[in-house]
Amino acid sequence: LSVNRNSNARSSASAAAALPNILSNNSNNEPTSSSAITDAKQQINHAISATDKGRSATLTASDRSKITSKLAHLESLCPLTEPARSPLMEGPWIVLYTDAPPPSNGQLGPLRGVAKQVID
Repeated sequence: LSVNRNSNARSSASAAAALPNILSNNSNNEPTSSSAITDAKQQINHAISATDKGRSATLTASDRSKITSKLAHLESLCPLTEPARSPLMEGPWIVLYTDAPPPSNGQLGPLRGVAKQVID
């Protein structure tokens, strides 16, 4: 999970939240309200808040599974057919949660930093 720090671009979930209240192109072919997207994002933010970006030693496999499930639910609400190809994804991103090993997760030995990614 990443957040785009470029004010001109937003994640596909954020872009979806900015669209009209009823969206109908999710993978379930059911209408999706922006409140459902906002709720899903809030649930994810709450679930990852104490994980140190996924690096916490106390993070269990069950915790990771619950977070993965919440992320999959948010992805299912995305109205974009190919979000990875959307211009909304372009720009600098800061990783908020990852299950990647060091150094891809922002940790190098005892040093912990911020994992960043630029999509162009």
